[in-house]
Amino acid sequence: LERGVDGFRGGPHGQAWANALEELGSWTYQRIVGPLLDHVRTWSLNHQPHLVLVPLGELGAIPYAAAWTGGPADGGRGGRRYALDDMVLSYTASARLLAEVARRPPRPLTERVVLVTSPRGEHPMTRRATRLLATRQYPEAEVYGMKSERDGPATVDALLGALPGRDRAGASLLQLSTHGTAQPTPALLARDGWLPLHRILEQARDRAPDAPGGVVITNACLTDRTQGHYDESLTLATGFLAAGAT
Repeated sequence: LERGVDGFRGGPHGQAWANALEELGSWTYQRIVGPLLDHVRTWSLNHQPHLVLVPLGELGAIPYAAAWTGGPADGGRGGRRYALDDMVLSYTASARLLAEVARRPPRPLTERVVLVTSPRGEHPMTRRATRLLATRQYPEAEVYGMKSERDGPATVDALLGALPGRDRAGASLLQLSTHGTAQPTPALLARDGWLPLHRILEQARDRAPDAPGGVVITNACLTDRTQGHYDESLTLATGFLAAGAT
């Protein structure tokens, strides 16, 4: 889409897309989110419900958290109430993956923090954010990709070293501020090329299912992008979970 001064809505087709998204959000609340919330309220929880969706087929293309209905809402959004006002939503490729990850014990979050940023030197704001994380929140963190080369360049080997293996845990907290791709195969951009998903999975082959895992934050586009179908199960995000992340 061409971008105008008003963002994508200002392009020649932007408003049509925006209107379609509005209609989809309303339909989703009426047909899916609203009835789901009515059912969840019978549980009498004393907190917001945390729900995990396993959408199949075209249902995987719906932005459920953006479903909306009329009514009061925090934040003054024109009288609308969005799904995210009433529930915490997560997505998973399968119930089996959800069960495996739920049973996986988490490592202490700050045991080994690894920050990977801007492998090829672009994105100055990303580098700035990483620098602040490394100095204010995680002063003991390993940092790869900074111009100062604090712990070295963000190479394929550096990324693999921060990910779980058969006999090692990898990072307890790994933030990947880089680029992802789904074509021709899911991969992460490193300083010296692309790290394909199959190498991440091969490294973690035969890893014990009850081995503790770390948190992976993919601050990168296309890490949950599928190649052709909305409900494909193999993406970079699901690959990290299958390889041992929590």
